[in-house]
Amino acid sequence: MKTTSSRLLCAVLLLAQVPLGLPLASAAPSAIDLESARELWREGKKLREAGKLPEALEKFRAAWALAPTPITGLDLAKTLALVGKLVEARETALTASKLPVPPNESATAQKAREEADALALSLKDRIPSLVPKVSGVDPATVKVLVDEAEVPTAALGQPRRLDPGTHVLRLVRDTTELARSSVVLAEGETREVVLTPTLAGAEPPPKVMPPPNPTPPTPIAPAPSNGIPAFGIVGLSVGVVGVAVGGVAGSSRSRASARRRTCAPRTSRARRARATTSTPLATPATSRPWASSSVGSASRCSG
Repeated sequence: MKTTSSRLLCAVLLLAQVPLGLPLASAAPSAIDLESARELWREGKKLREAGKLPEALEKFRAAWALAPTPITGLDLAKTLALVGKLVEARETALTASKLPVPPNESATAQKAREEADALALSLKDRIPSLVPKVSGVDPATVKVLVDEAEVPTAALGQPRRLDPGTHVLRLVRDTTELARSSVVLAEGETREVVLTPTLAGAEPPPKVMPPPNPTPPTPIAPAPSNGIPAFGIVGLSVGVVGVAVGGVAGSSRSRASARRRTCAPRTSRARRARATTSTPLATPATSRPWASSSVGSASRCSG
């Protein structure tokens, strides 16, 4: 039991001495990794002396990844500072200065550890800060992005350590950009930037309420017609006109038929009378009473 507790205590102390992201001493680089790291480190120094900083930075990164020692860490931090990456340079220098000290550490490594610690201290005051703030909108309903990295709501209004140079701030809600600002930070500068919505969508969209049930239209009452619909009146009028026309036509036909019946035999008698008057002897009208009767009848028929 005592042995187990001692081992656990040693593990806790070892973890306390190792910075975040640093491999444990048990994960020591192999001989192949060490040799490869030395060669990369030498190439990096030559490139840096020649002014080829991007190429030198690539070599130092590889050497630090293979063999994280105070020497490789110090040169990586120096090169990062030269290209303006002050935040990463300080973090690398701090990590190199906090590496576990092996029993057989060389004097060169000890000196590199001390230089790394001094470099981290000097870089602290050179790193600028940006203080993002939000105005005119509830911070809980939006997002603040600095160089497309989201800033937690709780961190708004607090200094954010950034490298010198140009930085872009955006205020967004979902996929809508509400505000944008660009700022250039110099070494050691602290600047406050307030983002105020100036574009469409500053306020959350209102809730859409369903429309109320439409009121049915009031039916229009028809005009009064004394109990007889309009179409009934029209039909009745047409019927009355038809009866009147039919009555007139029927009466005319009846009178014409009666006239023909009355006039037909009288016409025959008139014809016979005219045949009789064709004799040479004249007969007084009084002796022919039928003649006046025939003439009257003829007058009526001709009328």
